[in-house]
Amino acid sequence: MSLITISIIVLLSILLIVFLTSVTKLNAFASLFIVALLVALATLPGKGVVSRFSGIDSNTTLKVYSSATIVMGLVTFCCVWLLSLFLS
Repeated sequence: MSLITISIIVLLSILLIVFLTSVTKLNAFASLFIVALLVALATLPGKGVVSRFSGIDSNTTLKVYSSATIVMGLVTFCCVWLLSLFLS
């Protein structure tokens, strides 16, 4: 992705978080989770973008990459949520 595309995605993410927290009065944590999920889904790579693992076809590579990304996001979400319970 180009620097301009990344900058636009970050700017839109910030605006969406501000909108969700101020206009809709949604919890800040829920707003961050929703925006992070939308950004993750919007930036998933296509079949041609994912480099090939040795001996694995591109469909399997994409499945592994997508699954790992989802698991990492969920684990991070759970860790931040648990930390928020202890720190608040």
